[in-house]
Amino acid sequence: MLLLLAACDDRPRQWDLFIYPNAGDLTVHEELRGFTSFEHCKAAADYALKLRSPEGGGTFECGYMCRYDPGMQINVCKETRD
Repeated sequence: MLLLLAACDDRPRQWDLFIYPNAGDLTVHEELRGFTSFEHCKAAADYALKLRSPEGGGTFECGYMCRYDPGMQINVCKETRD
């Protein structure tokens, strides 16, 4: 049964990056999509945060197989890491 449910998942098999330049305000963010691995996503996050928040204070989250849920008004991912 679980295998059938997994086969019905239409989310892209990629990692997406959510950058929060101000860790105190998670409503302001940027998204970069389409990374092939978590390691690529994290490397992009490290670089992007250095550019956007050179003094520190920003944060990020990488999400695997994400899609926007209009009912909840958030991105829902199969897995997230930071």
